Amino acid sequence: MRRRPIAVAALAALALAGAASAQTWTEPKSGLAFPVAKDGMTLLGGGLRVKKMLFTFKAYALGFYVSDAAIAGPLAPFKGKATSPELYKELQTGDFKKEVVLRFMRNLSQSKIQDGMRESLAGADPKILDQFIAYFPEVKEGQECVLRVLPGGTLEAVMAGQAKPPIADKAFAERVMGLYVGPTPIQDDIKAGVVVRFAEGLATAGEAKEASGTVKSVEPNAFTITDSKAKDWSFGVDKDTLILAKGASHKMDRLKADGKLPTIGEFIAEKQSVYVKYEEKNGRMTAKEVRVR
Repeated sequence: MRRRPIAVAALAALALAGAASAQTWTEPKSGLAFPVAKDGMTLLGGGLRVKKMLFTFKAYALGFYVSDAAIAGPLAPFKGKATSPELYKELQTGDFKKEVVLRFMRNLSQSKIQDGMRESLAGADPKILDQFIAYFPEVKEGQECVLRVLPGGTLEAVMAGQAKPPIADKAFAERVMGLYVGPTPIQDDIKAGVVVRFAEGLATAGEAKEASGTVKSVEPNAFTITDSKAKDWSFGVDKDTLILAKGASHKMDRLKADGKLPTIGEFIAEKQSVYVKYEEKNGRMTAKEVRVR
């Protein structure tokens, strides 16, 4: 019987860990979800690699990560702003940890994936290129390949769970990152996609995210706004949501005179301009503060 509290505590810890790891971002073209944080890194965005042969097929979805220290340091001036050549150059050549996760969406033979990589990296040092190309195995749908660059320029590769010998060549590591963020990427839409979360002002741990726009619709415990780019954002509200409207602040857990909880529709209405601070968890955005402008 004495062990029961420990078991309960352990289960609670596992549940919390599961909830934390469940924070994901879905790459829109593939529908695949990537963790927004891993190993001290944050996901900037992602993309979908397609190949055209006799028909067009989805090869792999990818997520692009950088260290949290880089976001707070050399990348800070670019956060939440329109993308620029300077940002992409920093992502390709900056001396900080970065990682590309490739999640394959179909079975690919070893020769097919190696030929594709060799073509994409044409012009690299032949000896190093041969070593790197040999790392790629036959891949099955759902398997991952990870390409990681460490400070100093060492390239690490983990192919379908198997770690390969590091390649300590900064120029080659930059060329590999250039496939996704360089001047001539493998796909233009991938280059744009790998920074989409960053360009929208992603939040690192402990930061609140922000959005603003015009209220499109209101439900009892949720609402949707449309921002200046005609993008819709849907938010839930909970007991901790603070509403700043009608010249006063209102907490959603404060009972009204009739003993009932308020609804968000009592404070905001369609076509009003609002500013929202929110948190994202398990794919759901919850408004923590709503300010009616």
